[in-house]
Amino acid sequence: MNIRIDENWAITSDEYNVILQQRFVNKKEDSKNFGEEYWTNSGFYRTLEDALNGYLTKKIRQSNATTLQEIAQEIKETRKLFAQIARGE
Repeated sequence: MNIRIDENWAITSDEYNVILQQRFVNKKEDSKNFGEEYWTNSGFYRTLEDALNGYLTKKIRQSNATTLQEIAQEIKETRKLFAQIARGE
């Protein structure tokens, strides 16, 4: 499985786990790999549903929301994104 959620997040799997991955770009100017994109494992889950909930939790924790209404809107938008991905859009 290799599902791109958005520009910076993807879900992959191995025979034991569903893996939530986050994209980064190497910003160390003195590195030979400066500017290169890489993916890191952000969480290991038993099911796809658990991984999607993990993504939603991480999005909320990284949010700049200041009210419950803003968090509710982000949750709504994320669930809409999940539905679009499921429909192949």
